[in-house]
Amino acid sequence: MLDRLKPIHLLAGIMTGIFVLVSGAAVPALAQDLYTVSGVHVDEKADSATKARDVALASGQHAAFSRLINRLTVSDGGGRVDPRSTHDYQYGA
Repeated sequence: MLDRLKPIHLLAGIMTGIFVLVSGAAVPALAQDLYTVSGVHVDEKADSATKARDVALASGQHAAFSRLINRLTVSDGGGRVDPRSTHDYQYGA
């Protein structure tokens, strides 16, 4: 009877080892993706291309930061977190 169980135990051990290796490799990637915000689209118009770029960059940073804060915090139904402007983070409040 014990001779029959050995191949099953070996297979279970191999499958467990593969699972640990695969899941262990995925954890750093998931942690890094937690703080990555992508797909923020902005479209700003101004008197010059430089001004439009600066306004779009500030608008995109604000939108991305809002998404990140709302992703990292738990909503209890009391509303969303209102982050300070990107200017405050760049130059101090």
